[in-house]
Amino acid sequence: MPYPYNPATVPASSYTPIPEGEYDVIIEHAEEQRSKSSGKEMMKLSVSILDGNHAGRKLWDYIVYDDNAARKFRDILRSCGLPDLMQDITPELFEGAAGRVKVKHELYQGERKAKLHYWIEAESGDAAEDDPDMPPTPTASDEPPIDEADLPF
Repeated sequence: MPYPYNPATVPASSYTPIPEGEYDVIIEHAEEQRSKSSGKEMMKLSVSILDGNHAGRKLWDYIVYDDNAARKFRDILRSCGLPDLMQDITPELFEGAAGRVKVKHELYQGERKAKLHYWIEAESGDAAEDDPDMPPTPTASDEPPIDEADLPF
């Protein structure tokens, strides 16, 4: 069945870039690809803003497998409250993970565009510390008492 298109009923475009600032996001899709510009392997993350006036708007992050990839993956893991442990990074690790990002604007072909600038580390006490599979962080009260007679000086 054909779609009955009528240009008179189409509202004027009101697209504006996502304003600069910090946003809670969810990673909806992650996939490995090859960079068109460098030819290197990379991971493409498709994220969606979770709340506010821009809920549902999309951003993308591209992590090229180069010298900066480890730092970028560390930032994403920490932002999303995922374990920051030695592991193989795969797209499945990120899908469905929620974090916080900083959005900035840049000029691209003469137009102002919103860009995912960086991932913001989760506050202490967030999901990473509440993970029951992670051992608790030792505190001073967990240390055995020291007998001064055992000190060598």
